[in-house]
Amino acid sequence: MFNADLRTFITGRINGAYRPSLADNVITLPEMLGFDRAATKGMGGKPTGGVSIPAGLQMETIKRNVQANALTMGLQIVGLPLAFKYGKKILSKPVINPTNKLLRSVGIKELKV
Repeated sequence: MFNADLRTFITGRINGAYRPSLADNVITLPEMLGFDRAATKGMGGKPTGGVSIPAGLQMETIKRNVQANALTMGLQIVGLPLAFKYGKKILSKPVINPTNKLLRSVGIKELKV
């Protein structure tokens, strides 16, 4: 939805610098909370030339990101848990059980696959 990885979303930093932009599709938490507006003011409250992202534009960007990525997000949300659930059942006898047995024989009893 925000077109950013977790670190970028939380910190608002892209490539080490905080640069809110109207030209990209990235929405960060500082932009959503209005920290970008605070960052655009310098000493005495005068603008420093930074960009303040309007809330309406943020919502439009989120809407575009959801439309572009909805199918992928939906498949991941539904598909990954199902793949793990049934993959574990299918692979238990041919792969998982022998691996656990091998780990026990080597002396690693706390670890299970």
